[in-house]
Amino acid sequence: MTNNFRAFIITLILIFGLQSSSMAEDIKDFEIEGVSVGDSLLKYMSEEAILDDLEYIYPNDGFWAVTYITNKKFENYENVLFHGKKNDSNYYIHSITGDLFFSNTSECLKKKKEINATIKNAYPNIFTEDIKKKHENDSKTTTYTTWYDFESGSIAVACYDWSKKSGHKKTTKVTIDSKEFLNWLNYKAYD
Repeated sequence: MTNNFRAFIITLILIFGLQSSSMAEDIKDFEIEGVSVGDSLLKYMSEEAILDDLEYIYPNDGFWAVTYITNKKFENYENVLFHGKKNDSNYYIHSITGDLFFSNTSECLKKKKEINATIKNAYPNIFTEDIKKKHENDSKTTTYTTWYDFESGSIAVACYDWSKKSGHKKTTKVTIDSKEFLNWLNYKAYD
């Protein structure tokens, strides 16, 4: 093989390798129940329905939340939560969370592991961080979260091992957040 041919092959590998890694950096490529960050919630529900369910759940009201609870249209999740920016008449989605409920912790962790395997197989070079911690509002609840950092935001896959006193079922959560929503959540939501 000539040096020129090797250089050509290496150049092709680098070009195509960089293209596929850059495509993996846009969280808009991910969906929960067919919905992506950046979509208008108006594509999925009427403005009247949005306004009926719209809540401001943080002390700083810069973003709203709308929760679909056990919608029969859902194929994979039992609940889906959307966040959007206040005063946005297009109701663009900045965060989506899908919830699955289980009767025991092992099922919750198993589902988390399955979802993580799918993401890691598709994006083996993406930065991840695993965190196990006590829930800030219930010291007997443990959360197991894997974070995936993308250029345009993050994905979190978590198992919430809720305490018995909380009254919640064990929950596997998949969350897709835009960078703008994450910055607001981390630095302004609780102001």
